[in-house]
Amino acid sequence: IKSCANKTGSYMAVDQCLSFGGIGYIVNYNFTSLHASLLYQATADEALMRLYLEDSDYKVSATVWPLPITKAEEKYTLASNSFAAWFLLVLSFPFIAGSFAIFIVSERESKAKHL
Repeated sequence: IKSCANKTGSYMAVDQCLSFGGIGYIVNYNFTSLHASLLYQATADEALMRLYLEDSDYKVSATVWPLPITKAEEKYTLASNSFAAWFLLVLSFPFIAGSFAIFIVSERESKAKHL
């Protein structure tokens, strides 16, 4: 237990190290990779089991069955999609105005008048 308390990055605090008895880990993840916590846990559990059973062929398999999308997640997805569409639309306006400006400037340079 003393050795895990001295290691940084294994636990969030020394109290967690003591409560897990030196065997444990904490997985931090974000919204972009929901499967990462399960896969990391399966890999870490497999390594612990191989160590304590002294069996290098021991395997832990993990299966991901996601929950249905909630209304809040659906709104978040729709909002992010609508932001991309809005951004591309707003980004195109300066190019449209710029294309008209090029025509007018080239007309002034050549002193030609087109009706």
